[in-house]
Amino acid sequence: MNAAGRNALLALLLALGLATTAAAQEWADRFNAYLVSPDYLDAIAEQLDLIEKEVAPECVHVVDSADRVAIRIRREPAFEAGIDWPVAGQWREQLAVERCGREVLHNLLVTAAPDRPPHFTLLLPGSTLAKPETQVAAARPVVAVAEGRYGRECPAGMRQIVETRFDGWRDGSEGRPPAEQTWRETWTVRLCERTVDVNITFEPNGKGGRTWTIDIAR
Repeated sequence: MNAAGRNALLALLLALGLATTAAAQEWADRFNAYLVSPDYLDAIAEQLDLIEKEVAPECVHVVDSADRVAIRIRREPAFEAGIDWPVAGQWREQLAVERCGREVLHNLLVTAAPDRPPHFTLLLPGSTLAKPETQVAAARPVVAVAEGRYGRECPAGMRQIVETRFDGWRDGSEGRPPAEQTWRETWTVRLCERTVDVNITFEPNGKGGRTWTIDIAR
């Protein structure tokens, strides 16, 4: 992770309005220090290395650096004296690495707990805007649509979503509250040796969540 990215983290938190009081400033300082600690960065590098070897085995991987693109805090981190890591909180990491000469994005959900260092959950790669819960719910039907068209003979263990791309807002909803926004994405599914692009449009469900429509990209 480059030095500029490390030094900009606290500024990012302040810009997001997450450190406007003395108490918030204290956790932001500790969180900032944790995010650039060697143990945490090594844990991220290990996760990225495992992901890359699975998703793109055809590339030669040595994930020795990653650029932090974004941090999205879902639950405010909390710290206790004498413990180096956060004991509560959850955040999303979006990181860029190089794969076969091009930049790709990876997304990790990080969940803190008092009895162990934070746990990493792999989210879908790429620029999807979908929340983790929505990613999980939508992934199976997306893969099912792709395999129904092209992958009936591909074993289940060799079907996976290897890329997502945000394609744009729909119905002029960019400036609306998040619960009212509609957008379109392309999710790329690998079926054995073949890749299939699937279009997915996310719409509000009227209950604070999302519904979606899926079709094969033309």
